[in-house]
Amino acid sequence: MGSIDCESNHIQTIRGRLLITSQRENDWGKIVANKQVQTWLKNDEEHVLPIMIKDFRGLSLGPAKLIPTYDTKEIPKALKSIDVELLRNQKGGCLLIKRKAVGSQTLFPKLPTPTKSHSGLPFQSIPELSVLRKPKSRLVNEETGIHLAWTMGILQSFFMEVFSPYEQFAVGGRLKTRVKGKFMILGQDYPVDALVEADGYFESRDRIIVLEAKQSDNNQFCADFSIHQLLLPLMLVRGITKKMSSGMFLDYSISRSDGRATVNYRIYHYDIPGSDSSIDPFSYRAGSSKEYLITI
Repeated sequence: MGSIDCESNHIQTIRGRLLITSQRENDWGKIVANKQVQTWLKNDEEHVLPIMIKDFRGLSLGPAKLIPTYDTKEIPKALKSIDVELLRNQKGGCLLIKRKAVGSQTLFPKLPTPTKSHSGLPFQSIPELSVLRKPKSRLVNEETGIHLAWTMGILQSFFMEVFSPYEQFAVGGRLKTRVKGKFMILGQDYPVDALVEADGYFESRDRIIVLEAKQSDNNQFCADFSIHQLLLPLMLVRGITKKMSSGMFLDYSISRSDGRATVNYRIYHYDIPGSDSSIDPFSYRAGSSKEYLITI
Protein backbone atom coordinates (compact mmCIF):
# COMPACT_ATOMS: atom_id res chain seq x y z
CA MET A 1 0.00 0.00 0.00
CA GLY A 2 2.89 2.34 0.81
CA SER A 3 4.26 2.26 -2.75
CA ILE A 4 0.77 2.74 -4.22
CA ASP A 5 0.16 5.74 -1.98
CA CYS A 6 3.55 7.15 -2.94
CA GLU A 7 2.79 6.76 -6.65
CA SER A 8 -0.66 8.31 -6.19
CA ASN A 9 0.84 11.30 -4.40
CA HIS A 10 3.39 11.69 -7.20
CA ILE A 11 0.62 11.73 -9.83
CA GLN A 12 -1.34 14.29 -7.82
CA THR A 13 1.78 16.45 -7.56
CA ILE A 14 2.27 16.36 -11.34
CA ARG A 15 -1.38 17.25 -11.94
CA GLY A 16 -1.07 20.13 -9.49
CA ARG A 17 2.00 21.48 -11.30
CA LEU A 18 0.25 21.24 -14.68
CA LEU A 19 -2.76 23.12 -13.31
CA ILE A 20 -0.57 25.88 -11.89
CA THR A 21 1.35 26.12 -15.20
CA SER A 22 -1.93 26.50 -17.09
CA GLN A 23 -3.19 29.14 -14.66
CA ARG A 24 0.14 30.97 -14.84
CA GLU A 25 -0.06 31.10 -18.64
CA ASN A 26 -3.63 32.46 -18.55
CA ASP A 27 -2.83 35.07 -15.91
CA TRP A 28 0.27 36.37 -17.66
CA GLY A 29 -1.70 36.51 -20.91
CA LYS A 30 -4.12 38.88 -19.18
CA ILE A 31 -1.29 41.00 -17.74
CA VAL A 32 0.47 41.32 -21.11
CA ALA A 33 -2.81 42.26 -22.80
CA ASN A 34 -3.26 45.11 -20.31
CA LYS A 35 -3.23 48.56 -21.92
CA GLN A 36 -0.40 49.72 -19.64
CA VAL A 37 1.89 46.89 -20.75
CA GLN A 38 0.98 47.25 -24.42
CA THR A 39 1.76 50.97 -24.31
CA TRP A 40 5.12 50.23 -22.65
CA LEU A 41 6.01 47.63 -25.28
CA LYS A 42 5.52 50.20 -28.04
CA ASN A 43 7.67 52.81 -26.29
CA ASP A 44 11.30 52.31 -27.37
CA GLU A 45 12.52 54.76 -24.71
CA GLU A 46 11.16 52.79 -21.73
CA HIS A 47 13.04 49.54 -21.01
CA VAL A 48 11.74 48.59 -17.53
CA LEU A 49 8.14 48.53 -16.30
CA PRO A 50 7.23 48.08 -12.60
CA ILE A 51 4.20 45.84 -12.04
CA MET A 52 2.70 46.48 -8.61
CA ILE A 53 0.90 43.95 -6.44
CA LYS A 54 -2.44 45.64 -7.21
CA ASP A 55 -1.95 44.69 -10.87
CA PHE A 56 -2.16 41.01 -9.88
CA ARG A 57 -5.58 41.35 -8.28
CA GLY A 58 -8.39 39.37 -9.85
CA LEU A 59 -6.04 36.72 -11.28
CA SER A 60 -6.07 32.99 -10.52
CA LEU A 61 -2.66 33.01 -8.83
CA GLY A 62 -0.82 35.37 -6.54
CA PRO A 63 2.58 36.90 -7.41
CA ALA A 64 4.50 34.21 -5.51
CA LYS A 65 3.38 31.57 -8.04
CA LEU A 66 3.41 33.85 -11.06
CA ILE A 67 7.06 34.90 -10.85
CA PRO A 68 9.53 32.19 -12.07
CA THR A 69 12.04 30.96 -9.52
CA TYR A 70 14.42 28.43 -11.12
CA ASP A 71 14.72 28.17 -14.88
CA THR A 72 13.43 29.29 -18.27
CA LYS A 73 10.86 26.48 -18.34
CA GLU A 74 8.93 28.53 -15.78
CA ILE A 75 8.87 31.69 -17.89
CA PRO A 76 5.34 31.95 -19.32
CA LYS A 77 4.91 31.93 -23.10
CA ALA A 78 3.19 35.30 -22.88
CA LEU A 79 6.51 36.83 -21.74
CA LYS A 80 8.74 34.77 -24.03
CA SER A 81 6.71 35.88 -27.04
CA ILE A 82 7.49 39.54 -26.31
CA ASP A 83 11.11 38.82 -25.24
CA VAL A 84 10.65 40.07 -21.67
CA GLU A 85 12.24 38.85 -18.43
CA LEU A 86 11.20 39.75 -14.91
CA LEU A 87 12.51 40.30 -11.39
CA ARG A 88 10.73 40.22 -8.03
CA ASN A 89 10.70 43.77 -6.79
CA GLN A 90 8.45 45.58 -4.31
CA LYS A 91 6.06 43.91 -1.84
CA GLY A 92 4.82 41.24 -4.23
CA GLY A 93 5.39 43.23 -7.39
CA CYS A 94 7.99 42.77 -10.11
CA LEU A 95 9.91 44.50 -12.89
CA LEU A 96 9.33 43.64 -16.54
CA ILE A 97 12.57 44.09 -18.51
CA LYS A 98 12.97 44.19 -22.30
CA ARG A 99 15.66 41.70 -23.29
CA LYS A 100 16.75 43.63 -26.38
CA ALA A 101 17.58 46.63 -24.17
CA VAL A 102 20.01 44.85 -21.83
CA GLY A 103 22.07 42.97 -24.41
CA SER A 104 23.59 39.48 -24.20
CA GLN A 105 23.24 38.80 -20.48
CA THR A 106 20.10 37.00 -19.34
CA LEU A 107 18.66 36.53 -15.86
CA PHE A 108 18.56 32.78 -16.62
CA PRO A 109 22.15 31.86 -17.57
CA LYS A 110 22.72 28.40 -19.01
CA LEU A 111 24.57 26.02 -16.71
CA PRO A 112 27.64 24.50 -18.39
CA THR A 113 28.85 20.97 -17.84
CA PRO A 114 31.10 21.37 -14.78
CA THR A 115 34.69 22.11 -15.71
CA LYS A 116 36.01 19.46 -13.31
CA SER A 117 34.76 16.17 -11.92
CA HIS A 118 35.67 14.24 -8.78
CA SER A 119 34.72 10.62 -8.01
CA GLY A 120 34.78 9.37 -4.44
CA LEU A 121 34.56 11.16 -1.14
CA PRO A 122 36.95 14.07 -0.58
CA PHE A 123 37.32 13.41 3.16
CA GLN A 124 35.12 10.79 4.83
CA SER A 125 32.50 8.13 4.17
CA ILE A 126 29.14 7.86 5.94
CA PRO A 127 27.95 4.24 6.31
CA GLU A 128 24.40 5.34 7.17
CA LEU A 129 23.98 6.56 3.58
CA SER A 130 23.26 2.96 2.52
CA VAL A 131 19.58 3.86 3.04
CA LEU A 132 19.80 5.82 -0.23
CA ARG A 133 20.14 2.51 -2.12
CA LYS A 134 16.44 1.88 -1.54
CA PRO A 135 14.23 2.62 -4.58
CA LYS A 136 12.73 6.13 -4.68
CA SER A 137 14.50 7.23 -1.49
CA ARG A 138 15.27 10.95 -1.41
CA LEU A 139 17.03 13.34 0.88
CA VAL A 140 14.45 15.10 3.03
CA ASN A 141 14.91 18.57 1.54
CA GLU A 142 17.50 20.95 0.12
CA GLU A 143 18.94 21.73 3.53
CA THR A 144 19.55 18.01 4.11
CA GLY A 145 21.47 17.87 0.84
CA ILE A 146 23.59 20.85 1.83
CA HIS A 147 24.51 19.42 5.23
CA LEU A 148 25.29 16.05 3.66
CA ALA A 149 27.68 17.73 1.21
CA TRP A 150 29.24 19.60 4.12
CA THR A 151 29.63 16.47 6.26
CA MET A 152 31.27 14.57 3.41
CA GLY A 153 33.68 17.45 2.78
CA ILE A 154 32.43 18.19 -0.73
CA LEU A 155 31.83 21.88 -0.15
CA GLN A 156 35.13 22.36 1.69
CA SER A 157 36.91 20.64 -1.20
CA PHE A 158 35.27 23.04 -3.65
CA PHE A 159 36.27 26.07 -1.57
CA MET A 160 39.88 24.87 -1.51
CA GLU A 161 39.94 25.08 -5.31
CA VAL A 162 38.04 28.35 -5.67
CA PHE A 163 39.76 30.46 -3.01
CA SER A 164 43.50 30.78 -2.58
CA PRO A 165 44.78 30.93 0.03
CA TYR A 166 42.17 28.61 1.52
CA GLU A 167 39.63 30.21 3.85
CA GLN A 168 38.12 28.35 6.78
CA PHE A 169 34.34 28.50 6.39
CA ALA A 170 31.53 27.82 8.84
CA VAL A 171 28.18 26.60 7.56
CA GLY A 172 25.05 28.65 8.26
CA GLY A 173 21.36 27.81 8.00
CA ARG A 174 18.43 29.00 5.92
CA LEU A 175 17.88 32.72 5.41
CA LYS A 176 14.32 34.01 5.39
CA THR A 177 13.48 37.64 6.01
CA ARG A 178 12.73 40.88 4.17
CA VAL A 179 15.32 42.90 2.32
CA LYS A 180 15.43 46.50 1.12
CA GLY A 181 17.79 47.72 -1.55
CA LYS A 182 17.95 48.70 -5.21
CA PHE A 183 18.29 47.05 -8.59
CA MET A 184 20.42 49.15 -10.96
CA ILE A 185 19.26 48.52 -14.52
CA LEU A 186 20.56 50.50 -17.51
CA GLY A 187 21.68 53.38 -15.30
CA GLN A 188 18.43 53.71 -13.34
CA ASP A 189 17.61 52.60 -9.78
CA TYR A 190 14.53 50.54 -8.94
CA PRO A 191 13.70 50.08 -5.23
CA VAL A 192 13.41 46.61 -3.75
CA ASP A 193 11.34 45.65 -0.71
CA ALA A 194 10.82 41.90 -0.89
CA LEU A 195 10.86 38.61 0.99
CA VAL A 196 14.24 36.94 0.60
CA GLU A 197 15.00 33.24 1.02
CA ALA A 198 18.21 31.25 0.66
CA ASP A 199 18.83 27.59 1.49
CA GLY A 200 22.03 28.36 3.38
CA TYR A 201 25.22 30.39 3.57
CA PHE A 202 28.91 29.97 4.40
CA GLU A 203 31.03 32.48 6.27
CA SER A 204 34.75 32.90 6.73
CA ARG A 205 36.70 35.72 8.34
CA ASP A 206 36.60 37.81 5.16
CA ARG A 207 33.82 36.36 3.00
CA ILE A 208 30.17 35.24 2.88
CA ILE A 209 28.73 32.92 0.23
CA VAL A 210 24.95 32.61 -0.13
CA LEU A 211 23.65 29.31 -1.43
CA GLU A 212 20.64 28.11 -3.40
CA ALA A 213 20.15 24.32 -3.69
CA LYS A 214 17.85 22.09 -5.70
CA GLN A 215 17.25 18.33 -5.53
CA SER A 216 16.76 17.10 -9.10
CA ASP A 217 15.18 13.82 -10.12
CA ASN A 218 17.49 11.04 -11.38
CA ASN A 219 20.25 13.23 -12.79
CA GLN A 220 17.81 15.49 -14.64
CA PHE A 221 19.84 18.55 -13.74
CA CYS A 222 18.84 22.15 -14.36
CA ALA A 223 19.82 23.37 -17.81
CA ASP A 224 19.78 26.98 -16.67
CA PHE A 225 19.42 28.88 -13.44
CA SER A 226 17.59 32.01 -12.31
CA ILE A 227 20.30 34.35 -11.08
CA HIS A 228 17.45 36.06 -9.21
CA GLN A 229 17.79 33.33 -6.56
CA LEU A 230 21.14 34.84 -5.54
CA LEU A 231 20.44 38.56 -6.03
CA LEU A 232 18.11 39.14 -3.07
CA PRO A 233 20.19 37.12 -0.54
CA LEU A 234 23.30 39.04 -1.61
CA MET A 235 21.40 42.31 -1.29
CA LEU A 236 20.53 41.29 2.28
CA VAL A 237 24.11 40.32 3.18
CA ARG A 238 25.63 43.46 1.68
CA GLY A 239 23.24 45.62 3.62
CA ILE A 240 24.63 44.36 6.94
CA THR A 241 28.32 43.55 6.35
CA LYS A 242 31.27 44.79 4.30
CA LYS A 243 32.67 41.29 3.87
CA MET A 244 33.22 40.11 0.30
CA SER A 245 30.22 38.14 -0.90
CA SER A 246 29.27 35.88 -3.79
CA GLY A 247 26.73 33.19 -4.63
CA MET A 248 26.59 29.45 -5.28
CA PHE A 249 24.07 27.09 -6.83
CA LEU A 250 24.08 23.43 -5.73
CA ASP A 251 22.17 20.95 -7.92
CA TYR A 252 22.14 17.34 -6.77
CA SER A 253 20.37 14.04 -7.40
CA ILE A 254 20.46 10.32 -6.58
CA SER A 255 20.61 7.54 -9.18
CA ARG A 256 20.65 3.76 -8.66
CA SER A 257 22.05 0.77 -10.50
CA ASP A 258 22.88 -2.83 -9.50
CA GLY A 259 21.99 -2.24 -5.86
CA ARG A 260 24.22 0.80 -5.58
CA ALA A 261 23.34 4.47 -5.26
CA THR A 262 25.28 7.42 -6.68
CA VAL A 263 24.83 10.89 -5.25
CA ASN A 264 25.74 13.46 -7.90
CA TYR A 265 26.52 17.01 -6.81
CA ARG A 266 27.03 19.86 -9.24
CA ILE A 267 28.31 23.16 -7.82
CA TYR A 268 28.41 26.51 -9.63
CA HIS A 269 29.98 29.68 -8.25
CA TYR A 270 28.85 33.17 -9.30
CA ASP A 271 30.50 36.50 -8.63
CA ILE A 272 28.12 39.47 -8.63
CA PRO A 273 30.02 42.76 -8.27
CA GLY A 274 29.08 45.24 -5.57
CA SER A 275 29.59 45.94 -1.90
CA ASP A 276 26.28 47.44 -0.78
CA SER A 277 22.56 46.79 -1.15
CA SER A 278 22.45 48.14 -4.72
CA ILE A 279 22.95 45.43 -7.35
CA ASP A 280 23.06 45.39 -11.14
CA PRO A 281 21.29 42.06 -11.85
CA PHE A 282 22.97 41.72 -15.25
CA SER A 283 26.54 42.16 -13.95
CA TYR A 284 27.07 38.58 -12.72
CA ARG A 285 30.05 36.49 -13.80
CA ALA A 286 30.05 32.68 -13.87
CA GLY A 287 33.05 31.25 -12.03
CA SER A 288 34.23 27.76 -11.12
CA SER A 289 32.02 24.70 -11.42
CA LYS A 290 32.62 21.10 -10.38
CA GLU A 291 30.82 17.76 -10.28
CA TYR A 292 31.16 15.23 -7.44
CA LEU A 293 30.07 11.59 -7.91
CA ILE A 294 29.73 9.64 -4.67
CA THR A 295 28.85 5.93 -5.00
CA ILE A 296 27.31 4.24 -1.97
